[in-house]
Amino acid sequence: MGHLCHIKLKECVDNGFSIAKIHKILGRCCYVGGIRILVNKYKNPNSVKIPTIELSNKPNLLLLEPYRNQIIGFIKETPNATRLNIYRSNKIAYSYLLKNDYKWLLKHIKIVKKHKTISREERTKNFWLNKDELLIRELLIAISKIKSEEAPYRRLTVYCLQNHVGYYNFNYNRNILPKCSQILDKVCETLLAYQKRRVNYIMKEMADNSVKITLVQVLRNSNLGTRANTKQQILNYVEEMVKEHNHGNIIIEDNDD
Repeated sequence: MGHLCHIKLKECVDNGFSIAKIHKILGRCCYVGGIRILVNKYKNPNSVKIPTIELSNKPNLLLLEPYRNQIIGFIKETPNATRLNIYRSNKIAYSYLLKNDYKWLLKHIKIVKKHKTISREERTKNFWLNKDELLIRELLIAISKIKSEEAPYRRLTVYCLQNHVGYYNFNYNRNILPKCSQILDKVCETLLAYQKRRVNYIMKEMADNSVKITLVQVLRNSNLGTRANTKQQILNYVEEMVKEHNHGNIIIEDNDD
């Protein structure tokens, strides 16, 4: 039993409480038999000595020196450490010195730069800047990989590229991924642009192999179907290219790198 328990017991005795009620109030401080003995002794106050606790505000000198050495050792090993780094490295030593030896602690960490507080908006901005740099590298690798496939390589779209990169929010986060958005705007093809590129490749291949170039044959080799189900824009483009070829103009495949 500590001094608080004895004080409470003395109050209960002075108020004339029963043994059962005192035991209920004190809870697990002591057993019923012990309470009965102490109650009888409290009838003669001179026979009971209440234990006391000596409180002292003086720091424990045996702890000061080891804690100081630990802090100094960390500062020497990590010269660029912030105060937050020092605190995290040894929370017990830092907190003890902060409370009991503040002047010494202040003297030895005054040259350490304070931890710079960054706002939530700035942290968010830095996060997306780093993510943009990381994703643009992955994006360029994916584009290079697709273009190295068997010609004519497939159509470049956001959906196609994000599957290669493994990031599926390019469209949703275009405003906060400016570098990626710039690349996507440059390389992603409309269906018409892709069909034109495929037509150019097929016609160049036919010309190199001395195959007769006709409108129907180009449409068929380009997998564009017949005239009936081919959109007018690409149909007009193929007709124009066939005419150019028949006038002796060299067919050059478009290749935007």
